[in-house]
Amino acid sequence: DVSRCARLIPSAASLLAMLKRFASRRAAEGSGKEAYAALHQDPVKRNDTQHRQEWLAAAEKSACARNMESVLKGLGRSQKEIGSFKAESFAKIYEALGAEVDGNDLERALVVRNEKFGRKTACFLGLITLGLFFCFRPRDDDTVLVLTKQGRIAQLKVDRPSCCPSTLLGQFLVVAKYSAIVFSVFMLPIAIQAAMMGNSISGEMRELHLDGEGLQDMPGYLIKHRLYVAMASALGMYVVCALLPHDYRDKRRRRHLLREITASQYVLWGCACRRRSSIKLFFGTYPNQQTLDVAGNLGTSACVGPVPPDSLASSAMRPTSSVVMVLLTIFISVVSGLNSLVTWTERSLIMERYAASMTYCRTTGQDDCSVSNCLSWGEQRDLGLSDKFCGKIHWELENDLDCIRFQKTAPCCTGCQKGALEEYTSAGTYSTFKSVLSVCVDTSTLLFTFMAAKYALGLLSSTDHIDILIKRRSKNSQQQEIAKFDNTQPVGLDFVNHVFNEAKSSLHEDKSAGLFSQRTVDVSEEEARKWCGVQHYDVDEVAKDWDEFFKAELMVQMDVRWSAKVKVPKRCLGIAGDEKIVAAWTELPFYPVHMTAQEFMTGGLFYQFMPCGKTRHAVVVTNRRLFYIRYRRPLAPLSWLGVDLRIDCFRHDHDIFYGQMYRSTLQPIHKMVHQVCMREQFAPGVVAFQCKFGAIQLMRFHGDVLDVYNMMCHLSRNTAEFVNRKLIEQNGINWERCMDTVQASLQRKSPMRWALPSQPDDLVEPVPEVQLNHEQEQAFFHMSFKDVRTVLDGCYSNVDVVVTTGRVFVWHRDVYKKWDCESAIYYMFFWRGWLRFLKPAKNLHNMCSFFTLPSLLSFSTDLSMDPPSWLVPHHQPCKIPCCENLGFYFTHGRAKDGQGFWKYSCCPHWTGPSSHVTLHWRLKASSTADQDFLIAHTFKPFKFEGAPESDEEDAYAALGYAWDEIRGHTKDVTDEEQVEALRKIMYVVQDQCHKLLDEIDVLY
Repeated sequence: DVSRCARLIPSAASLLAMLKRFASRRAAEGSGKEAYAALHQDPVKRNDTQHRQEWLAAAEKSACARNMESVLKGLGRSQKEIGSFKAESFAKIYEALGAEVDGNDLERALVVRNEKFGRKTACFLGLITLGLFFCFRPRDDDTVLVLTKQGRIAQLKVDRPSCCPSTLLGQFLVVAKYSAIVFSVFMLPIAIQAAMMGNSISGEMRELHLDGEGLQDMPGYLIKHRLYVAMASALGMYVVCALLPHDYRDKRRRRHLLREITASQYVLWGCACRRRSSIKLFFGTYPNQQTLDVAGNLGTSACVGPVPPDSLASSAMRPTSSVVMVLLTIFISVVSGLNSLVTWTERSLIMERYAASMTYCRTTGQDDCSVSNCLSWGEQRDLGLSDKFCGKIHWELENDLDCIRFQKTAPCCTGCQKGALEEYTSAGTYSTFKSVLSVCVDTSTLLFTFMAAKYALGLLSSTDHIDILIKRRSKNSQQQEIAKFDNTQPVGLDFVNHVFNEAKSSLHEDKSAGLFSQRTVDVSEEEARKWCGVQHYDVDEVAKDWDEFFKAELMVQMDVRWSAKVKVPKRCLGIAGDEKIVAAWTELPFYPVHMTAQEFMTGGLFYQFMPCGKTRHAVVVTNRRLFYIRYRRPLAPLSWLGVDLRIDCFRHDHDIFYGQMYRSTLQPIHKMVHQVCMREQFAPGVVAFQCKFGAIQLMRFHGDVLDVYNMMCHLSRNTAEFVNRKLIEQNGINWERCMDTVQASLQRKSPMRWALPSQPDDLVEPVPEVQLNHEQEQAFFHMSFKDVRTVLDGCYSNVDVVVTTGRVFVWHRDVYKKWDCESAIYYMFFWRGWLRFLKPAKNLHNMCSFFTLPSLLSFSTDLSMDPPSWLVPHHQPCKIPCCENLGFYFTHGRAKDGQGFWKYSCCPHWTGPSSHVTLHWRLKASSTADQDFLIAHTFKPFKFEGAPESDEEDAYAALGYAWDEIRGHTKDVTDEEQVEALRKIMYVVQDQCHKLLDEIDVLY
């Protein structure tokens, strides 16, 4: 054995040597791979000191460094503070984006560090928690935002969320979630046990020692079951620790092109010691209103905001469909609520009856445990117990399991549970299945509601826009410069303003600057001075930031028309030197205050009764952007409380290709107060426009909507010479004849303003105007027609179409149908003519719109023939002249002129069909539209060659016109000639659009 062991020793030694050589070889290979990876790795990742120094040196010489120094020096910062701010910013940019961005390419940059806890707060929390706070304290949040010379915007945002959400909705959902968990774990089993045992909630709480007497014995109970108490406490501490942040973080990267920016939002709130600022940048298309309102709407409804482009169709702003949808929604909600209320009330009554019936087995002795006594016991207590329930009642002698349910031992009276089950299922299997299914559906609906709310909240918080939050925790001198609110906020605003100024489209760069300086709003001196217009403003070029501006000025000074002038802080809004202010106005509140249910629930009524704290609204429009400003001063006139501010900025680039105005009416109480008592004269309404980024709607509540619409007409795309006389005449259109028609029908008020003609039956106000965009734009075609609509409509429409060399204007308004004897039933019941005094004719539907010619995709006309109907007065299949003459006499008080003896004839004659033409313009929609943008107007009555002579006469007679009035509506040009001329003009426009598209295809 010894010799054998001696022979094995050299073999083991050789094996160890071989393993050592193999390990050294693998280590050499691994070190070689690491060295190769380190050689080819990014300098930032391999911590290359030389590359870092070169990058920082290049950043110090970039345009970004010069801009930071200029902004901070203007705020009075010392050279040492400026140097520290730049050094900290560039170090953070290199750490986050150094591998993606070169130091020489930095154009603008913003670095924000938000402290989770201030120095004093951290010391206090560490003291009261005996140092445990520093074990769970999260690190600070960092945000890096960079703009390069190549027009790219890059962002890196690191968020370390806390245990409690910062928004009110998020806090509500957290409280609701944990309340539901506590209820499901503790209260729901108690309620089910009480229902099954037929006991009350108070009885169950007493048995669980959770009543007043039981709580007194709680210390002894805890000592007795100390092991279980320790385990439960450890589990609770584990849950609490799981909720605390353990330095987990959300890391978001964003990269966008500068030219794609469409909107921004700036929000400022909080007191002086805890000031907050939020900056959001949106790209591609306009964000929806729900996304913008995540930051809060300061307790009042918005008067400017994005809308779906599809809602701007010609019939979309008519109130009929929206009112019907609102009424249907309210009706369905009320019916569903009543259904749920009745269902759950019935279920509660069933559970109460079940719990009461269980007391029979608990309180009944052997002598009374019978079917007859059960029925009489139920009648005495108005429970209405049936034979199926009482048939299961019996006296149990041996089985303790049935007696334990009623807190007894055998023998006992039992069978109540089986009787209740038998009674519940006696209606049949189908009825029982429906009841169980109904409970499951209602419970699932509640769970789905909470899940849908959470999902919607997640969608709002996870959009693709850039979001920057700047916080002020303290004013400690030991803070880093990038953590100071007074440094990062001005740099952030300068970043946003520079982005918008550099993002102007090529239209502004290629065209001469003088072209846009010539395109100003053409208003008279009287219109410019009126308080409800859009030119009642002054410009402030002194204030550097919003806090300085609010200390000295009020954007809207008072809620009266005598001081409704807007003070526009040009430097605060970041309006560049080549950006021109076109208009500015304020929205004064109504008295009594118009308030929605949400505003009332969020304390809106409290703010209205306070002398301070009301929300002010102002709108500023430039030749590139639209600013919607809302701010609210604190409840008390104390400067340290701070002013809440929200600014929504939308980019349009002077490139509006569709605009629309809709006249609205005041509520009776507001009309009584403002227009009768306060003698304020204004015409409210809604204005909307569409550009390539989306659609924006402006609600002019307390002012003249026509001024806003005229201003929007001047912000359209420069298409003054899209078509010209030569192109029009080449397609067989007589230019001189068209111009004669325009000169005869339109009235020229100034070189760039034409007044649209009012028909003799028009009563609506205001009468819009055709605002030309440039001196070279000419109006060369005009046509007007009517639309009698259906027999159930109490109004008919007048439509005017004006075509210029760059745009198409359409004016659509309603007129009340007059009294007519043959339409008396419709007048009384469908038209409700006896209620027209509630809505004067001047407040009827009044809409004016325009679109640029390059936005036209197609134009079509549809001719339809309607057969006569017995339900349509004046257009029935068979007519008797004497009856028609009698109806005319009762309507107008005289007989018809003309027709001689035949108007008294009793011989019937047949009526021919009526005709109408529908004009369709299909326009280019923005990128956010879900479907084609279609504008449709109906031409009825439409007279064409071969149509019966009585068609036009019957249509006008249905409107209540006499024969001489009908002849007054006869035109020199036939309807067919007008439509044919318009069709030829649109053909020319389409040809030009196709040529433009071909040029674009060649470029790309």
